Amino acid sequence: MCRTAGWRGKDALRFEALVMARTVSEQLAVIIQAELRRIGVDMQIQMLDGSVVRSRVRSGDFDAAFHPLWNAVDGYLSWFGPQGLLGYRNMEVVQLLQSVKETMDPAPLDSIYRRLTSLIQHDIPVTFLFAEAQSYVVPQWLRGLESPYRANPMQFAERLWIERQD
Repeated sequence: MCRTAGWRGKDALRFEALVMARTVSEQLAVIIQAELRRIGVDMQIQMLDGSVVRSRVRSGDFDAAFHPLWNAVDGYLSWFGPQGLLGYRNMEVVQLLQSVKETMDPAPLDSIYRRLTSLIQHDIPVTFLFAEAQSYVVPQWLRGLESPYRANPMQFAERLWIERQD
């Protein structure tokens, strides 16, 4: 449950968003603040040092936080692993995240991510909003990026191969 978020007055929702100073999140927060204002939501931005944001997130002392969540298993482990940023401890989640690293087959990956989603939704009162979009241009002969979970060629270079074209 949010620490201070709630309806104020007849139509307004107000909350505070922690933002890491001197990062791209500053610009993103201002854009999101303006968009939320258009629908009557008052998002207050508090710029803080990254270590302060991490500390407040770990302690649960926040309404919302702009914090990088890398779209990779190692990034998810940094949030949900044994020493995770959220202070969340669930060994089944850790084991499932580790198993993601061991397969490229879409069917087991789908099953793993469905189970992860179910566990996290049940256990953690957090909603992740992903406001980032990335595009990659790769030649047709490069293979290994077919899975939606492994679309970044730089991050998954060790899993790529070149298909010979005759």
